Amino acid sequence: MRRPSRAPRRALRLTRRGRLAATCTTAGVLAGVVLAVSAAVGEPAAAGGVPGRAPHVLTVLPGQTLSEIATELAPGEDWREVAAEIAEVNGLSSPALRAGQRLTLPELD
Repeated sequence: MRRPSRAPRRALRLTRRGRLAATCTTAGVLAGVVLAVSAAVGEPAAAGGVPGRAPHVLTVLPGQTLSEIATELAPGEDWREVAAEIAEVNGLSSPALRAGQRLTLPELD
């Protein structure tokens, strides 16, 4: 018995809608890669500091005070001046801090 001959396979042909979908998907993936690479390479600008340098951020621990933070940040300087600068940078209306609060630390000369 003779087997029926198989017709040669045709190449896949995309419709206009299929080509548009493939193009949009490829463009979306490339845009995502470009954004991810630029985010990984770029550095955030410091708030009120030197552009290109990230600000130093500290998370307040339970029981930590503004005076302790100021003393640790600038040993040998008057802690009251440093504490006032920290309060000014962070817009604090009082020296009271709460655990978990995030403070941006100023760059001291």
